[in-house]
Amino acid sequence: MSHNNNSPYLNTEQLARRWLVSPRTLERWRYEGTKPDYYRLNGRVLYHIDDIMALEAMGHRQCHKSPDSSEITLPCP
Repeated sequence: MSHNNNSPYLNTEQLARRWLVSPRTLERWRYEGTKPDYYRLNGRVLYHIDDIMALEAMGHRQCHKSPDSSEITLPCP
C-alpha cells in the first residue's frame, strides 16, 4: 500500500486503545507475523494509519466470522 507522507503513525498504545485490545495482543500478533503491518523506527514500533484504516474497512466485513477463524477480526462497532 502506498503511504501518504502526511499521514500519522500510531504507536502500540494508541492502536491498542483504538481497537480495544491490549498492547500485549498487538505484541503477540507481531511475534506471530500476522496483521497489522508495522514499522520499527529507532526501537519504536509504529503502525501507519493508512494500513490501520484499510484493515478496519476489511474488519467490518469480517466481524461476524466464526471465532475459530485464523484471521484477525477487529472489534465490531
